[in-house]
Amino acid sequence: MDLAARTLTAKSVAGVDPGLASGGFVVIDRSAKERVLAAFSLVEKSGTPKLAKEEARRRAEVLGGWSDMEFLAADIRARAWVARFEGVLVLFEAEHGPIDVFAVESFVDQRQHARQMMKNRWHTPLVIGMLACALERRGITSENGRLVYQDAGRVLTQFSSEFGRRKAREKHDHDLIVPGDR
Repeated sequence: MDLAARTLTAKSVAGVDPGLASGGFVVIDRSAKERVLAAFSLVEKSGTPKLAKEEARRRAEVLGGWSDMEFLAADIRARAWVARFEGVLVLFEAEHGPIDVFAVESFVDQRQHARQMMKNRWHTPLVIGMLACALERRGITSENGRLVYQDAGRVLTQFSSEFGRRKAREKHDHDLIVPGDR
């Protein structure tokens, strides 16, 4: 089966928003009018950055100070994020079976925000790389069509009219459930 056919015939699709401090994971069943099967928030616990810095400092001392502590702290946090992702993935697949395609939000370097994001704008690509490695260990790659990277800005513009309707409805009532969803 070619890549385009695999993606178009996928019955379950996972959307993944990777981020060091927060992110998410949602799975839809395309065979049932795109019904949401599960949604998980992957948010770091308060105090995690500080604990990661302390652990990085400890590890750097063991190495005689020969380590970039900022990068090592980010590495520790990224590994924890991927471990949380893998944990919810295992739970989901135990209940619903394997996911056909993973759509992962890609990283777009937004130069207009570069000054304010300069210190940590490399964190998301680090998480995406570790996530890609974890998925590859499960046989999920871009080569076999089970991993798709998507620019969130391009995806969201497809749904701008739906977002507009939801926003208008939000002003009048607080029910944001789309008909057919649970």
